[in-house]
Amino acid sequence: MKKLLLILCCFVFVGFCKADEIEVIKQRIAEWNWSNDINRTEIIRDAQKWEQTLQADQQWQDVDYKNPTRAIWTAFQHLKRVKEMTIAYTAPWSSLRNNEKVFEAIQNGLLFWNKAKMKNINWWWNEIEAPRTIGVILIMLERNNGKQLPGELFSSLVKQMDYKRTNGVTGVNLADFDTHIFYSGLLNKNEEEIRKGLENIFSINKATVKEGVQFDNSYAQHEIMLHLFGYGTEYLKVETYIGAMVADTKFAMKGEQLRTFTNFITRTLIPQIRGRYTNWTSFGRQIAREDFTDMKWLAPYFEKLILMDKMNTGVYQDAIERINQKKKPNFHIAELQKHYWNTDFTFYQNPVYQFSVRMSSKYTQQAETDLNGENKKGGNRSIGSYALLQDGTEYYNIYPVWDWKKIPGTTTLENFPLPDTKYLTPGKSVFAGGVSDGKTGVSAFLQDQFEVKAQKSWFMFGREVVCVGSQISTDKDDEVLTTVEQNFFKDKVIYRNSVDKYEVKGGQLVNSNDQQILLHRNTAYIFPEKTNLTISSQIQKGTWKELTELGSTEEKKSAVFKLWINHGKKVNNGSYQYFIVPGIRNVNRAKKMAADFTIWNQKDVHAVYQKSSKKLMLVFFRSAEIDVMGQVIKADRACTFLIENLEAQSPEVFVSDPSRKEKEVNLGIGKENIHINLPTDRAFAGSSVHYKNK
Repeated sequence: MKKLLLILCCFVFVGFCKADEIEVIKQRIAEWNWSNDINRTEIIRDAQKWEQTLQADQQWQDVDYKNPTRAIWTAFQHLKRVKEMTIAYTAPWSSLRNNEKVFEAIQNGLLFWNKAKMKNINWWWNEIEAPRTIGVILIMLERNNGKQLPGELFSSLVKQMDYKRTNGVTGVNLADFDTHIFYSGLLNKNEEEIRKGLENIFSINKATVKEGVQFDNSYAQHEIMLHLFGYGTEYLKVETYIGAMVADTKFAMKGEQLRTFTNFITRTLIPQIRGRYTNWTSFGRQIAREDFTDMKWLAPYFEKLILMDKMNTGVYQDAIERINQKKKPNFHIAELQKHYWNTDFTFYQNPVYQFSVRMSSKYTQQAETDLNGENKKGGNRSIGSYALLQDGTEYYNIYPVWDWKKIPGTTTLENFPLPDTKYLTPGKSVFAGGVSDGKTGVSAFLQDQFEVKAQKSWFMFGREVVCVGSQISTDKDDEVLTTVEQNFFKDKVIYRNSVDKYEVKGGQLVNSNDQQILLHRNTAYIFPEKTNLTISSQIQKGTWKELTELGSTEEKKSAVFKLWINHGKKVNNGSYQYFIVPGIRNVNRAKKMAADFTIWNQKDVHAVYQKSSKKLMLVFFRSAEIDVMGQVIKADRACTFLIENLEAQSPEVFVSDPSRKEKEVNLGIGKENIHINLPTDRAFAGSSVHYKNK
């Protein structure tokens, strides 16, 4: 008898544990929605307004229920308002908590939505946003001790959440879709349904060659298009939110799924954020959205990640301090250099600055233009554009006034129309990639696009970035320009050539053909050879509406620092070489730092040697050899190549194949010949291979 009682007690206890965990999860969801990204004053004010203006027909007069616009579904404002009223009705801090009039408005609003069965032409609204919003509303109402919806309405709304999947089968869209399955399971107290939703939500936490986290730890969506932010941050949001809701329960994310997810956040996404802001190279069409690069909203997610990933607590806490501007942008920033071979993206950071390069190839998609009415001018972003950040504000919301024909890093025609790189437009390059030793590296891009051919490379040595270009040509009777920089003008530009030194102030346009050094925003731009340069600090104008259908028509005006090289019309065999040295305020110091380097800018090879470190980096665009400091360096096929110490008896080397097609490469360093096998599988082709003769 005692045994029977013990067994019965155990069953009861287990049953309570199951129920309790489900209730704990629902309570966490309610609390998250009561507190995260909430302005309490606005919520109370708006809830009162929505309650008072809801009509007898259960609709709002100012909501357009018929416009099915893809980007912003106006009818969804109805459900959004119901959610805001629900927060005000259920939140413990709300003065409208358990207000009967507010509840009546919530119920009437839901009755309308349940009856109307609203749909949009964009599947995302129907299959993701509307069902998960209904789920949150129902969970908040259920966790409150006030009035509850009639059972029939409650059940009907839960059933309406069960939208059949027509899209969203990969990447973050898969996880977003299954969020409402997870919610349904919670509302139905159905553990099997909860696990079914979580299985797909957490299933995307594995490396893939399709959409999602890549083997190089970058993130791709819309086939293989770089999306560290935008879709990458949507991935962060859904996995962090759901992961935190089920933390320390039997449903928790763990093991390899947790490692894959948190490695992406800590090693790839967080480094892109400089202080409070991110660069513009690491995402897609969202560049057309005002304030998109402001990452302050991420802080609450990093706080939740600490609950899930205690091993990286310090990383998240440091990021929160920088984002909240309690610490400087360089706080606890370590040196890091990496080329992301799956998505054609290169990144460098140290305490002084970050530098990133966006390329594309036949293996990757270009940043999409005019998708859902967004990013109408961004067709040149995937041909070697780069961003340089020190405090993070250099480009913040500059985009309405940007000259989109002069995106930093790109080589383009002056009068060629801005190109369209619409949804799923692959790149053209057959050689886009880079090699890295983890702290320094070189990336290269063979351009044959938009009527311009060029060989381009970026050597990241630490304090200095060396930019080299050769074989620049076009058949068009138009000027070819390489843009060095275009950011907000600040204070002045200090300019020096072989004979003059002066200041360029706001509103000026200066042209010179000489050896030149410029200082702007604590960055030196050094041109060791005669270069036809134009410097502008003039006012530029534009609107967000020109970039996106949903943008403001208000005209923006700003003084912009714009620096570009003019290679001339119908150029053949054009070239450039220049240094970017952030953290510099003195021209003489900049010259001294540049003198530490020797540059080879040849038809087949770009190479840069740093005398102080004895480090040599090379780009072989084809089989070639080159004499460097008395040693013949050669490669029997195109590759990127890094030699740690050229004077070492047996140098340590790193090599990669930006074409992603070679099985091997034979290298020569003086008398030493090196044979290296290269990875050819889709997951690792183009990655760096390390060699050291023991």
